[in-house]
Amino acid sequence: AMASRRVQRTNREGKADDILGGKECKELRNMRKIRFRGKDLKTGEWVEGYYALLHPAIEGDRGKVVGYGESHGIFNDEPGNRSNGGYWRTVDENTLCQYTGKTDRNGRHIFECDILKMKDKEIFYDVYWNNARSAFFVQCSNVGDEPLASRDLKDWEIVGDLFSE
Repeated sequence: AMASRRVQRTNREGKADDILGGKECKELRNMRKIRFRGKDLKTGEWVEGYYALLHPAIEGDRGKVVGYGESHGIFNDEPGNRSNGGYWRTVDENTLCQYTGKTDRNGRHIFECDILKMKDKEIFYDVYWNNARSAFFVQCSNVGDEPLASRDLKDWEIVGDLFSE
């Protein structure tokens, strides 16, 4: 196993900074993936990846650019997703959901607007972003709401989302 190490460097102000090297550096790079999902406008399928507001050119007579439109895109960088128009997908902005950083008991990514269920219980929880508390929460009419981060999700699974019937 490779030992972790601290590396010292000088910052712009001439002061020494400790920076992480080895394993810690790799863990920090992989610590938080800010990913989104949305429904593809062409296929209606969920697409997961990085979000961007796109401004495609609008062409007028003889191919001259007369303006720029606005659309919402997901860049899917997972291997094997280069079919049907490449990595970029245009998605319905009303279905955009952010990844919470958590997975359910089956290893599936949990996004805002997902519906979760505890194993062996008929209690359903909606996942949502709470702006006032700057955190993802789960809400249940019987129980109230609480931070998603406070939950042990090993017995929870995604059973749907707020956009599907």
